[in-house]
Amino acid sequence: MKTYFSFFLFLSCVRLASTKVFTADVDARSSRLPRNVPNDALTPLSQLHVASKIFSRFANTLVTSVMENKSPNNKEAKFTVQLPQTAFISNFSMVVDGKLYIGVVKERNAAREEYEKAKNKSLNTGLVSQKPSESPVRGMDVFHISMNVAPNSSVEFRLNYQQLLERRKGYYEQVISVRPKQIVPILKVVIDIEEPQTLSYVDVMEIRKDPSDALVKDNPLAMKRETSPKSMHIEYSPSEDDQKKQGVGGVSGDFIVR
Repeated sequence: MKTYFSFFLFLSCVRLASTKVFTADVDARSSRLPRNVPNDALTPLSQLHVASKIFSRFANTLVTSVMENKSPNNKEAKFTVQLPQTAFISNFSMVVDGKLYIGVVKERNAAREEYEKAKNKSLNTGLVSQKPSESPVRGMDVFHISMNVAPNSSVEFRLNYQQLLERRKGYYEQVISVRPKQIVPILKVVIDIEEPQTLSYVDVMEIRKDPSDALVKDNPLAMKRETSPKSMHIEYSPSEDDQKKQGVGGVSGDFIVR
């Protein structure tokens, strides 16, 4: 027996409101999640990987989030993704049971209605909503992602966005929000920079917790390697212990390369 799987990405923009919908047949392994679920029962992120490639100030960034449910019961997964307001999403997809599903655009109200119907029928379903006005961080839009994860299974979300980085005073910088609000077993940010001209310098800042905070150079947990005079490879991969030192919610701030 198979069941209907649906996933919705709801975008609320100033000039355009649209919804991306994922539909597929997957194994029937879910039971409806009770409405009153304690926070400690929510499915945690097992992996958060951000990979960004910058060429001539154009950045192509892929955010991959993996959630695992090893329990015999259906669980809900919730997390947020913050993107620069100057960026645009080029692709949103997910992987379920090893199968890749790509987003399809649907009208806002129709998507919400379909989502509610699927939820009322106790089917696997998820919702992603974005409201720029909710962002607590200047220059960022917040995407809220919720999804019921079937027992003994995992779900992988892939969000791809692109942006042209603005040059100011002879340099440009990329800001990647890292705010999972939990300790993540595998957390990694990888940035590859390639320019047509020789790089004069590349600085990796310490995590900036608030946009009003002054930038501090030389992140001690970031590895920087020059692969050629015109290219640089950067990795930031804090361990769980490193994340715990940042507070209860782990790393919470902006990873900045200038």
